[in-house]
Amino acid sequence: MPNWCEGELKIRGKKNDIIRFMEEGIQPMTPLAESLEKIKFTQGESSTYVMSTCKRKYLIIEAGRAFIDNFMIEFENLESDETDIHVEAFPARFAWKINAEKLQDIAKKYNIDIKILGFECGGQFNQLVEIVNKKIIKNEIITYKDYQWECPFSKMGG
Repeated sequence: MPNWCEGELKIRGKKNDIIRFMEEGIQPMTPLAESLEKIKFTQGESSTYVMSTCKRKYLIIEAGRAFIDNFMIEFENLESDETDIHVEAFPARFAWKINAEKLQDIAKKYNIDIKILGFECGGQFNQLVEIVNKKIIKNEIITYKDYQWECPFSKMGG
């Protein structure tokens, strides 16, 4: 069983690109790792939305052993949807460490920016990954002399 590098995964992009990533790039799973029906956004009168349930986890396809946990996304239906930039955030975890190159491939495929600061208390490191305009601008491993004292969220991950 791996140690988990956990943090908040942020994605930034146009509404349609975020929806495409969520519908095509995420695979819902049961707690026993059985695949479920793909995510589908619901078009409402005033908003477009999707919501997870507590019983599911979501595999980030093409990111290795990486998962998103519970989430809710809701976009107001506005005339400016084609040009507005949105930011969504999800609790996420990656086995052992975050693979920046795989996230870069996802960012390129779906035309989104990605950012995560992951915490891994077992290995006593943090990892900051930021991908903007399809380029990795940060992929840093952060260590501390006294991880338990100096690191914020020092019990996260592991």
